[in-house]
Amino acid sequence: MNKLTKLIISVCLMSLSALGQAVDSFSIKQPSAVQAEPANGSDVLAQLRAGQVVLKIQQKSSWAQVFFMSDTDQPVKGWVPAKLLAAIGDVSYEPVASDVKAAELFNSKVNANSLRVRAGASTDFEVVGRLVKSQSVVRLKDADGWSNIRFKVDNVWREGWVASKYLAAK
Repeated sequence: MNKLTKLIISVCLMSLSALGQAVDSFSIKQPSAVQAEPANGSDVLAQLRAGQVVLKIQQKSSWAQVFFMSDTDQPVKGWVPAKLLAAIGDVSYEPVASDVKAAELFNSKVNANSLRVRAGASTDFEVVGRLVKSQSVVRLKDADGWSNIRFKVDNVWREGWVASKYLAAK
């Protein structure tokens, strides 16, 4: 079962009243804190990565209430600025200064002829891109034989997961 399916099932189980409203899925344009209330300064519940998929439950003024599964597969419901929501596939990621430093430290290249990029760290997740031999990527972190990476396609930064054994240091 992929992460989006788990997310939809969790929405159904958490609240039947929210089910009628939670119909639109989006991706996040840039990293963001998820707030407990639709206001700056409220408690931070979680952090979202650029490109992470969320379900939009409702909108209040310039805030959107979203629901998603955390990296530890825990359901999270909170608020983000609505301007950070993008149609799936329309996320454009540009690295910030700290990412540029990370890129210097974690540059890798693909050592397989063709490599599928997935939405999560297993073959259960959907394919969100493909890489070719010797293509450069930024390795963000490793987990259980999988690497979370950033890569460019048509001058647009994307993020996903690949099997670590198919990456080599540059």
